[in-house]
Amino acid sequence: MFGPEQIKEVEEAFGKNNPLPPSHYLKLLKQLFHELAPNATDEQKNRLETLSKSVIKYNVFTQKKLNENTDKAIDEHGKAVTNWRLLFEKIKKQAAKEKNKVYSCEELKKVNTEMEQMHADIAFWDARSKKMKEELEKLEVEHKAKMIDAKRNHDARITKMTFEVSDLQMDLALKKIYSHTYNFSIIHTQYCMLIQ
Repeated sequence: MFGPEQIKEVEEAFGKNNPLPPSHYLKLLKQLFHELAPNATDEQKNRLETLSKSVIKYNVFTQKKLNENTDKAIDEHGKAVTNWRLLFEKIKKQAAKEKNKVYSCEELKKVNTEMEQMHADIAFWDARSKKMKEELEKLEVEHKAKMIDAKRNHDARITKMTFEVSDLQMDLALKKIYSHTYNFSIIHTQYCMLIQ
């Protein structure tokens, strides 16, 4: 039965407060599977592998969608900033044309308020666009690192399996040699007994 210590251990392993990438949980699932079912059938092993691949594909799909949505939002923000800048330039040109015109205090306050609002809007969109670009770059770096990690883990598993197969082949060869040596020893003993 699970006690508080085991529950805490499970929460730490599965990152309750700080979730880890899916590859970590797949690795734990595979370890648990191999511990609980060392004599699993090929069909069961294939189902586990299919599950792992579908989780990885879903992770890639989710990352791709996130990147697409981020790119779309960045484009929209960029267009908004461009529109504000064009409007700002238009106002500046208009102000330059009417340089010698005398304005009332209310008109100047209105124009000043509009200009301040435009500056604030431009600053907001610039900051938001910059933040989204940074987040996208960070996500791309993390995704590439995860893919490299997954490939490295896959290569390590293949290497481990190759060594295990080599060890099994060596054990089999040694058993054959031992079997032949044992048979030869029996034949030699019987031959010696016949000679006497």
